[in-house]
Amino acid sequence: SVDVSPSMTSMLTDGNHTVTASVSDLAGNPTTTNKIFAVDTVAPTGTISDATADNILNAAENVPGDKTVTGTTDAEAGSMVVVKIDGNIKGTTTVNTDGTWSLTYTTTGSLSDGVHTRSAEITDTAGNVGIVSKTFTVDTLAPAVAAINPVVTGDNDVSSSYTSGDTITLRFS
Repeated sequence: SVDVSPSMTSMLTDGNHTVTASVSDLAGNPTTTNKIFAVDTVAPTGTISDATADNILNAAENVPGDKTVTGTTDAEAGSMVVVKIDGNIKGTTTVNTDGTWSLTYTTTGSLSDGVHTRSAEITDTAGNVGIVSKTFTVDTLAPAVAAINPVVTGDNDVSSSYTSGDTITLRFS
């Protein structure tokens, strides 16, 4: 066994390297052996799926039950992925050969209204850790119905105020 100082290995760049060991016995007979090894100090990168198509959980979506989180990564197949919601571990899975991963977990409660974070902590086979995260919003409150000004102006507009993106339905009888 030979001890190698950290200063000898700190100059190695990421990638494959070869170490060669040579020895001679007392009679002068030499032997040599080579070993190829990899240096990997780069954390994996990846993606994580949105919580919903619009990345906003409404009252119907924010219910207990099975939830699925998916993603992709450049980490090696078999690398570990830890999925968290707001820092709380929901489960672990491994990276598939095509770089995808998926985790289905079961919730027993609902999230509070507001902004939340889903993240994946990906640990590659060399032990490097990369974290990908994405925020999503929980909005379970229906908008308040604003009073409608019954006066129709000359341009046939009914006056009221709503938030951009609200769906407004008017029924006349």
